[in-house]
Amino acid sequence: MPAHPVIASIKAAMLGAGAYYSLMSGSGPTVFGLTADKETAKRVQQALTDFDVETAITTTIGRRN
Repeated sequence: MPAHPVIASIKAAMLGAGAYYSLMSGSGPTVFGLTADKETAKRVQQALTDFDVETAITTTIGRRN
């Protein structure tokens, strides 16, 4: 992140909008946030509109045996 300070800004925006966790995957370029519900995910997505980034809201599924 020192080479790309915008990553820290994106993570801070996500956390400030209600994500309870935010992390960059590996060495990038994906930054993701976890939320408790879809409404919070939409707030997080809205908080990122000032950044030139592509966003998506997804859901997880349970483990399949």
